[in-house]
Amino acid sequence: MPTFETFTDKAGQFRFRLKAKNGEIILASEGYTTKAARDNGIESVRTNCTNTARYVHKATKAGHHFNLKAANGRVIGTSEVYSSAQAKDKGIASVTGNAPKAGWKTADKLRENIDAAEYKHIVLGGGFLKDNNNCSNSPG
Repeated sequence: MPTFETFTDKAGQFRFRLKAKNGEIILASEGYTTKAARDNGIESVRTNCTNTARYVHKATKAGHHFNLKAANGRVIGTSEVYSSAQAKDKGIASVTGNAPKAGWKTADKLRENIDAAEYKHIVLGGGFLKDNNNCSNSPG
């Protein structure tokens, strides 16, 4: 299932990225100062993603990419860099098809404001404690 993954970056900015069914990131937001603004950005992606006029196509020496803009002209999402214009167009089609039905996967609810790199230690440590607890309760 496609998802909007929300998170807080190291600078304390609230962000989201749209992931396709296969887990590929197909659109990433800029930083927002509040969770409410970030959530409005997600809704803006849903609203604007089917309007082809909202996509700004870019070509650089690095490759091809696109921005998705809101009705007010502000960028609400940026794609990865693609090797060709055709691949970029497939990326736009993926955003158009996935964003309206994407669910929300919120990392913030689980880890609060702990950096993702540090959170893995908590999760792995919790798994160790669970396994250790299972060993001490086993008949023996």
